[in-house]
Amino acid sequence: MRSYKLVLVLGVTLLVGLFAMFVGCGSDNDKSTGNTADYNDPEFVVMQGEVNGFVDSTLEFFTNGLSNIYGLATDTVVDPVQYAPGPIDTITDSISATYAGGWHVVYIGFNRSSFYSVLRDSIQFLKDGQPQQTASDLDNLLYRHFWTYDVIDTAVTHQSFVGNARYSFAGLNTTQATITGTDDWQAHSKYVCPDSTVWWDVNIDAALTDIVVKKSGIGWVESCPSCGSVSATIQTVYKKDTDFPDTTSWAVNLTFSDGNLYSVVTRGTSTWTYNRQLCTPPSY
Repeated sequence: MRSYKLVLVLGVTLLVGLFAMFVGCGSDNDKSTGNTADYNDPEFVVMQGEVNGFVDSTLEFFTNGLSNIYGLATDTVVDPVQYAPGPIDTITDSISATYAGGWHVVYIGFNRSSFYSVLRDSIQFLKDGQPQQTASDLDNLLYRHFWTYDVIDTAVTHQSFVGNARYSFAGLNTTQATITGTDDWQAHSKYVCPDSTVWWDVNIDAALTDIVVKKSGIGWVESCPSCGSVSATIQTVYKKDTDFPDTTSWAVNLTFSDGNLYSVVTRGTSTWTYNRQLCTPPSY
């Protein structure tokens, strides 16, 4: 099975550096108010990083979901070396896999002195609309991916997050799979400066529509979108010390075409557009 990243979320590595750059330690949040989109706008720079992180994570989730066709143990035994990064502490951590009601459920929980984290995957193999325990001759796969991360000491600078991804992979008995579903993700950040404290929350709700990935000559091992779209609403909440929270809403529309990503990001009357080459779809 493909190795999973337990702490894999939308721009989490970007969040630390870009968040610090955006909020600073002594200045107030200076939000651009003009109608002309400024590609150097600090808020947009952070948001672009988050959107790119979201896309990268989503493509990896696609690959992880499809990898269950080849790697999910049907005897409900999970090898933590294959499924989760880092060593499993048998005293404080927990790992299990079950099959019941047509669903494989894999659970991994890390409980450490500084943080706790959970990954729970639910996988269902379908043939002609009926669940089956093995992936043999399936035509549809349902994949539910839940993850959460939190720290023990919340008095210091930290990030915590929780997310849910729910996907349907249809057409697995053909050479093209069509992916539909939703992603919900929330992150909470606290930045402690010498003279102030800043909180920054991000909430994302995304809908995935008719995203097509192609089967390669060796199976469903790539997740490069040939077409499809994602629409998302993103809300950020900025708060410094005892100031009133400042809430900003964003609309994000993403379109895939032969491995290219076309992004439209809107806040109020300002709209940013940019393109990005993600990957190359297989040619069968």
